[in-house]
Amino acid sequence: MRKKYPALNFAFGLGAMSLIALMTFSPPLKPLMAQEASAQVAASSSAYDTPIGFWLSEATKSQFGGVFQIYQEGSEFKGKIVRLLPRIGHPDDDLNTKCGGCEGALKDHPTVGLPFIYGFKKEADRARWSGGKVIDSRSGNAYSARMEVVENGKKLKVRGYLGTPMLGATVYWTRVTSKEDLRSPL
Repeated sequence: MRKKYPALNFAFGLGAMSLIALMTFSPPLKPLMAQEASAQVAASSSAYDTPIGFWLSEATKSQFGGVFQIYQEGSEFKGKIVRLLPRIGHPDDDLNTKCGGCEGALKDHPTVGLPFIYGFKKEADRARWSGGKVIDSRSGNAYSARMEVVENGKKLKVRGYLGTPMLGATVYWTRVTSKEDLRSPL
């Protein structure tokens, strides 16, 4: 029988959000000439080969939803929580939570803005990033993790674990590519 890690599930269970949030992340689009449009498509396909960008995780009846931003600093890939959404059927959830279990500078850090992914490096021979940690914003616990872009860049497969990847959980986040990608569970 598999042992479940409820705290780990929360870190990966954050999900959907409103249209307003992405409006602040996306610059206005300018009209493109035909050559520019084809060049942009070619460039954007390579952009989908990395985890860099905004990712949506659906809210459920028991878990918050949200959007995460993954970015690169030097050779390290990091991520932060950009927005939280209430659980489905719980529109009055308090979204102004803090990481009370976190230590050091992250102690009582607001969940929105929490740098909860850090230390990931690209593996040389595969399209996977590993060696990183994911912080559970409820408990402050950090779990080892690896991530991989799948489904032609549309999904991010994140596997968090204790000690070995066999002792963990996998979640899939959906890439936010346009304002229409943002869905509200309310």
